[in-house]
Parts: sequence; C-alpha cells; structure tokens
Amino acid sequence: MNTLQSSWESYQAKVVPKDAPDVQIIETRRAFYAGCQTILGIMYGIGDDSISEDAGIQMIETLYQESQLFLSGIKGGVY
Repeated sequence: MNTLQSSWESYQAKVVPKDAPDVQIIETRRAFYAGCQTILGIMYGIGDDSISEDAGIQMIETLYQESQLFLSGIKGGVY
C-alpha cells in the first residue's frame, strides 16, 4: 500500500541532499506533509454533496494543471 510515509521517504531520497542538515530535513518534511494535508482537505471538499461530479472533475483538472505549471517553473529555473 502506498502511504504518506513511503511517499515522503521516496521524495526525500530524490530531493533532499544526503548531507542536508537536520533542520532542512525537518522543514522539508513539514512542508511535504502540509502539502499532503492541503490536497487531502481539497479532495474531501470535492466529495461534498454540494459539489457536482462535473465540478469535482474540473477542480481536480485545475489542480493538476496548476501542479504542472509549477513543475515547468522548476524545470525552467523560475522557482
């Protein structure tokens, strides 16, 4: 099963330098889990009965596009 912990460990291995100081690891982990909490809160909101299925799909698509723009910015040296 894919868990937040295993996702963090994978992310840490790919992103955090091996010689990073403890404070960098702690702050990066906090930011990672804050991002997880944010997206989970959004996803729970999409499941609310007051939001239509089409609107929920559009919200997910918008979030995906936003994440792709950010990734492009990283690759392009903007962030």
